Amino acid sequence: MAALQRSWIDNKILNLDKERGVTSYGTVDRVKKLAGMRKVGHAGSLDPFATGVLLVCTGRATKVTRFLMELEKEYSGTIRLGEETETDDLNGKVLSSSRDFVVSRGEVERVALTLVGTISQRPPRVSALKRRGRRLYEMARRGEEFETEPREVTIHEFRLNAFRLPELDFYVRCSKGTYVRALARDLGRKLGCGAHLTALRRTRVGPFSAEDSFRLDQLKKMVEGEEKPVAAPSVSSLEEALAFLPACTLLAGEEQGVLYGQSPSLDQLETLAPDVGEGQNVRILSSTGALLAIGKTPLAGSEPVVRLEKVLVETHG
Repeated sequence: MAALQRSWIDNKILNLDKERGVTSYGTVDRVKKLAGMRKVGHAGSLDPFATGVLLVCTGRATKVTRFLMELEKEYSGTIRLGEETETDDLNGKVLSSSRDFVVSRGEVERVALTLVGTISQRPPRVSALKRRGRRLYEMARRGEEFETEPREVTIHEFRLNAFRLPELDFYVRCSKGTYVRALARDLGRKLGCGAHLTALRRTRVGPFSAEDSFRLDQLKKMVEGEEKPVAAPSVSSLEEALAFLPACTLLAGEEQGVLYGQSPSLDQLETLAPDVGEGQNVRILSSTGALLAIGKTPLAGSEPVVRLEKVLVETHG
């Protein structure tokens, strides 16, 4: 493929609509092959049975995956009551089953509200999390006994969209690190009948919406010149993708230090976006507005510098 045909996705963030039955890694691998690129990654995986927004970063854009992973997420999906499974979804072995349970829509809505807020969530045993360097799903498949460590997540909204026993359609808005499978499991346990996730679609990651996403088959046609390439917000530059972060602008002549890894002091800034909190990630811009790096504002009582988190411009020489 000619370089011109793939240049529109070099150093970009692709808002892909992951298809059902494909892993996030498999999607990344497919992008590598389609675009002829070696440096490609994603900003937050989806389970193979799930669909929706998967942010795929190419080239220099792989430097910002961890910042994109911090973004709030939205999902829609379906929960089946009456069965708890080994994986907390439809792909796992049924561990317990309840055939004669009776729950009302009001009861489900009341229990769902108890899961809203900052909660302690125990991730599924079958997950890609690591323990002592080993993936939990590998340990689970070998029949090893272990408990997952609970962690704090925030559920901003968890509401019922449809009630048709034994299935429920739902919407959830949550923080990074949330396992929606675990949310379904915990809902079932609180209702006393068990539950697991049967369908999941990620509809939003921060400002990136499923409405603006595109599929791998479309990407193939675009890189082969059969279709016109899409633009932002489906494919975003670093500047466009990081626009959700507040900005600070350096004084003229202060750029070189940042490019060589020196954290700028507050005195070296010409402007800092209003209402920026302590310890908040910010874009560091040159005096002409070029994106140079991502930094973090100082905490109260700490050294008055914007600590460099990631320099985004390559230096030579």
